[in-house]
Amino acid sequence: LDLNNLPENYETDEQLIRRAKEFLHTYISPRIESTDSILLSTHGTFSRMIMTALYDRPDKNPNNVGGLSNTAITIFEYSKDTGWIKTTDNDTSHLSD
Repeated sequence: LDLNNLPENYETDEQLIRRAKEFLHTYISPRIESTDSILLSTHGTFSRMIMTALYDRPDKNPNNVGGLSNTAITIFEYSKDTGWIKTTDNDTSHLSD
């Protein structure tokens, strides 16, 4: 990626984190109390942005939330008392023979 010649539609990490927060606020938060589970399937980069938004990390660096393998499963559980807690992280056991 040539940082001096970015594509016209390039989004910075800050813009992606803002988009992740908007997504969570608009689509996930209103449904938290009325459903048992929500399935979210995204690309790895946006998954990291969502995790950065969920953790509201002060460094705002999505690379600090850890890597994600292709087709990995990561599960978060929510409660009013604890907020979001990651209960399964980067699980690829479904790929084993």
